[in-house]
This record gives sequence, structure tokens and C-alpha cells, in this order.
Amino acid sequence: MHEWVECVPNFSEGQDGRLIARLEEVIRAVPGVVFLRSDPSPDQNRTVFTFAGPGRAVARAAFNLIDSAVEKIDLTRHIGVHPRMGAVDVVPFVPLGTTSMESAADLARRLGEEVASKLSIPVFLYEESATRAERRSLFALRKGGFEGHLANGFPVGPPDFGPPRPHPTAGSVAIGARFFIIAFNVILDTNDMDIARDVARSIRESQRGLAAVRALGLPLASQGLVQIAINILDYRITSLTQVMERVQEEAERTGTSILESELIGLVPRAALGNSVWELLRLPPQRRERVIEDAVENSGAFTFAERLAAATPTPGSGAAAARAALHATSLLRMVSGLALKRVRAASDKGGEAESGAGGQEGSHSGSAASLESVQEAASRLGKRCRALEVEDEEAFERYLDASRRSRTAQSGPDEGPRAALAIAVLAITEVPLRLLEAAREILTLIDKLLSLSVEKGIDLKAGSDLGCAVELARAASRTASFNVLTNLPQVSPGDAGRLRQLRQSLLAEIESACDRLGQEVARRFLGS
Repeated sequence: MHEWVECVPNFSEGQDGRLIARLEEVIRAVPGVVFLRSDPSPDQNRTVFTFAGPGRAVARAAFNLIDSAVEKIDLTRHIGVHPRMGAVDVVPFVPLGTTSMESAADLARRLGEEVASKLSIPVFLYEESATRAERRSLFALRKGGFEGHLANGFPVGPPDFGPPRPHPTAGSVAIGARFFIIAFNVILDTNDMDIARDVARSIRESQRGLAAVRALGLPLASQGLVQIAINILDYRITSLTQVMERVQEEAERTGTSILESELIGLVPRAALGNSVWELLRLPPQRRERVIEDAVENSGAFTFAERLAAATPTPGSGAAAARAALHATSLLRMVSGLALKRVRAASDKGGEAESGAGGQEGSHSGSAASLESVQEAASRLGKRCRALEVEDEEAFERYLDASRRSRTAQSGPDEGPRAALAIAVLAITEVPLRLLEAAREILTLIDKLLSLSVEKGIDLKAGSDLGCAVELARAASRTASFNVLTNLPQVSPGDAGRLRQLRQSLLAEIESACDRLGQEVARRFLGS
């Protein structure tokens, strides 16, 4: 799941089934997003949605959900037992597969800016997206709730984005990136809220209970019972089994027992697996016995295997983007290793790998220059990853538009044919953007080679730089092939512009590849 994230927004409505269904449709309407489930709680008057997909598509769905909820939910009329500060209370992004936490945090920041600017909703960034340590905790942000924030202001100061006061009916929202949280409720065989609070207090981390566990005692009015609402913040620290055993002990201590439990949202397979292994007392090699894990560990879902599958995507466009990504990774490695050597020489106070004879200022300048290359390569890598996903998404939209257009051939509706024209333009423009990225990769290689001469930095990476040049060449040539393949379907008005841009970029790239390849061979490879 490359660049996929899970989104688990909690919003303040759990009783109006029609409204919840309409909000579900808002999510389902975004192409590329997979709606997984909804978990409404009438007693808490709160619903949790779970959906996933490529980051940008998921963020678009999250924005549309917030927009719709702000319009439909009025917190001045909302009654529920769960703490809340907004119509959409919290919007977490959880990285899936190979997606980094940094990427998920960046997604949260960009969504926060958009929500604040377009909807005039105060936005607080929390967990891994937090701008200050005291804002990491959702509990700290939400303290006082919607009513308290209206009357007394925000307890942690002004929001990260948006107006300084809560929206009069929609409150504020916390948006952030985080690890998986397992949310579940344990229902006790009693209606005594004092017992529920006592049990919750005894298991939560803040009261010296279980590490990485939060818990609240809440009434379950519809059943005449009480429940313990539990969040496990990191199942690798405290497992489901450990939590349930502790709740059972505390319930028995207070003279009651567990009736049942319920999961909210979805749970990582590893979390359930760990609990089963604990109950069965199996040894550490236990994961080898799970068939799904064995299949996944076999490499069947690697990019190479996905590429080999008899499906239209991923194809050559994604492979080209992956080649460019590898080129940026090599640049990060080469500049990172050189940076280590420069810093080590500076720490020793000896002669530096610098033409200035080892002075501190020379070391500092060399390090800053290498950091600049490393950061630029990292940004380029993110662009290449995004282009890989965009290429797959664009081609899937093209295939869908083609099918719709064929179906509508005999009808008067021009909509499907117009959609096909847009889709064709997209699958032509994505490889052109990859050509531009390849050109920037070569510019960075050139900069790194120039730095090594100007500052006397020994790169010690001839084969790595040579590989980066050839990967950029392969990416650009493949992207060029894709542009040429798609041009016959592009409207004449756009085709000429795109053809000229392709020719110009490719000529520039080929010339740079030849020049840089020769320089690398001469300086590092002895030829």
C-alpha cells in the first residue's frame, strides 16, 4: 500500500441514520477512496468512519466530510456523553504499508490549512503533526469541550490554523497523524457509574494503570448498563489480552463482571495475532504459522510482483517513476555519506575534506551545501512517489472513461466523451511531469559533482552516481514513450504543445545524461 493512509474521523452524530448515510456517500463519492465501515453510537451520539486510499484522495474525502458535517451538525443542539469539541471532533491519518509517518503528518497539515481557510473552522494539529509538545494530546486540546471553549477560549491557546474562537455551531477540529489506536468498549454487568469510573481509573496510564491506555467510564442508557470506553495507543506496548485481563480483575474486585466487548473501527491484524499468541503461549516463531503472513513475507506483494501481474496498472509509467525515485535515493545516500565524513573531520579538528585547509567555516559551508542537496533529493523523491501513484490513478480513470465513452457512442450525451478527453490529457501530462522531475534529478547530480570540486569533498561514489544518471535516463525515456503513445488521442490543440514540451525536455535530459555520465566515468571510474 504505497502512499496509502487510513483515516478515522470521529463526528458528533450517532442517532440520525439518514444523515450518517449521507455523510458516508460523501466519502464514497471520492475516486480512489475505499470506505471500510461506520460505527455509530446512539448513546454517545457519535460516529466513527473508517476509510483508506492514496493520501491525496483520502484528504479530499476528509475535507468533503468536514464541509458536509459543518453544514448539517449543530453542536448547540447536540447531546452526547462522549467528550467533543467539534461537529467533526478529530481527524487522524494513519500511515499504511510503506507510507511514512512524515508523509501522513504533512497530509494532516495541508488538510488543516484548507479546512481553516475555506470553512473558517479553528484547527489544532495533534499527535505526530503537533506544533508544540503540549498539543500532542487530544485530551489536552479537548479539555472543556465545545461549551467550555465558547465560554472561556481554548485551553492550549490559539489554534494552528483558523479563527481564534470556536465556530458558533461547529466548534473546532483536531487533525493529525498517529500510529494505530485500538478503540473498544467493554460493557459491564451493572448500571453503577461509580463502578465504571473506578474500573476506568484503575486501568488508564494517567492513574498508574496500564501503559499506553486511556479509559473512560460512560453510561450505556439504551441498555441500562455502563461501559468502559478504552483506547490502546500502542498495542506493541500493551496488548488487547493484557487490557481485558486487567478489566476483568478490576470488575471482579468491584463486584461485577464483563458482559461483552465491542471494537470501534478496525484493528491491525498484528494486534489480534499478538493477543492470540499470548493466550496460546506460543513461542516467538509463531508468525511463521500464519498463512497470510507467510504469503506476504514471500514477496508476492512487492512492486516487482505487482508490476508482473496481468493487470493494466501498475505499468511502465509507474516503473519509470520508481526508477526516478531510486535515483533520488542514491543521491540522498551519496550526499548523506559525504556529510558524515565532513562532520567527522570537523569533530576531529584535523584536516578537512575541503579546499580551505580544514577551517571550521569551510566544514560548515560544506555541510550546509550537502544538507541542501540531501533535502532537495528528499523532496524530489516524494514527488516521484506521488507521480507513481498519480500514474496508476490517471490510467485507471482513463480506462473507466474509455468504457463509459464506448457505452455512450450511440447516445446524444457528450459527457462521457468529454470525460475521456480529460482523462487522456491527464495520462499524457503525468509522464511530462516525470520528465521535469528527471531533469531536476540531473541538476542535483551536477550540483553534487560541482560541490565536490569547489569544496574538495571526496564523494567516493562513482558507481552510485553513474547509476543515478542512468536511472534518470531510463525514467525520462520511458516517460517519453508514454507521452508519444498517448499523443494521438489528445486533442489537436493540446497535442502540439505537449509534443514540443516532450522534445525540449528529452533533448535537455539526454544531453545532461551524456555529459554527467562522462564526467562520472572520468573522475571516479578511471575511464
